[in-house]
Amino acid sequence: MALWFLLKAAASLLAVCFMLRAYLQFAKLHPMNPLSQVVFRITDWLSIPMRRLFPPNAKTDWGSLSAAVLVALALATIRFLMVSLDPDLVTSGPIVRPFGLVFILALVWLVGWWLKFLIVLVIAEALLSWFSKSNTAAALRPVVRLLLRPLVEPIARRMPERQPWGLDFSPIIAFLILQVLVGFQASLEAAVLKALLGTA
Repeated sequence: MALWFLLKAAASLLAVCFMLRAYLQFAKLHPMNPLSQVVFRITDWLSIPMRRLFPPNAKTDWGSLSAAVLVALALATIRFLMVSLDPDLVTSGPIVRPFGLVFILALVWLVGWWLKFLIVLVIAEALLSWFSKSNTAAALRPVVRLLLRPLVEPIARRMPERQPWGLDFSPIIAFLILQVLVGFQASLEAAVLKALLGTA
């Protein structure tokens, strides 16, 4: 099981990098930004071939998103094979057309990984605001804010102009919404895994 957790952690980080690459294009972070350069170095090996198959448009990097799906699908397939070969986990019957459930599990994982990444960004924004006088924080905070803007701005527009103590509560509300969504995602993941156990 330790090997599985290590494999899942590595795959989730890689898939998040592919999704982040697509998100950087959507958020319009400059390609020469250090964060963009790091993500490009990590993902070029698969994003570039996938971009040839699924050309990007002005807003969406379909190749990088497809690469993320491919990573999650490979992991979900490995998980299903592990379950299929473990007699203690198998509940009934032979393998019955599992691909649909494996694909759904991959998508559910992708959603969960991305939600958790956004939570990390919200926490990072809060921490950086506490150390605003630091040069490192001053360099990182504009990037974090840019990445959070598609999430936080719609909430901020619906907030009253005058908020208590002059604070912006939209990141806190975004954090709470993300936590609720993670809870739903975890329940859905458990249901899909249970269904997979039933088909293995």
